[in-house]
Amino acid sequence: MVTADMRALVCVWDIINGEKVMEFNANPSSDHTELEVTAMTFDTTYRRLLTTLNDGSLAIWNFNNANCLRQVVIEEEEEEEDICLAQAVRHTIIQMTK
Repeated sequence: MVTADMRALVCVWDIINGEKVMEFNANPSSDHTELEVTAMTFDTTYRRLLTTLNDGSLAIWNFNNANCLRQVVIEEEEEEEDICLAQAVRHTIIQMTK
């Protein structure tokens, strides 16, 4: 099981014994801005975790070692850019799961 808190801390739990297996910060930026995970999901292979933060950024993580594989940061919030981002994310996930 995977959970995230308001500080973007992602925790992986053993569902059998309830112990925390690992944790990592889903905020890959180095400026230490406090950001919150707004959504997360696995790819179809359950090896990559996709997270979005409340600043609009998106990251794809290697679920086994918490390595950030890719990050997309939105510079300006515009509806047109959001549509392009959604299309780019969909394409990236499809390519990564092939």
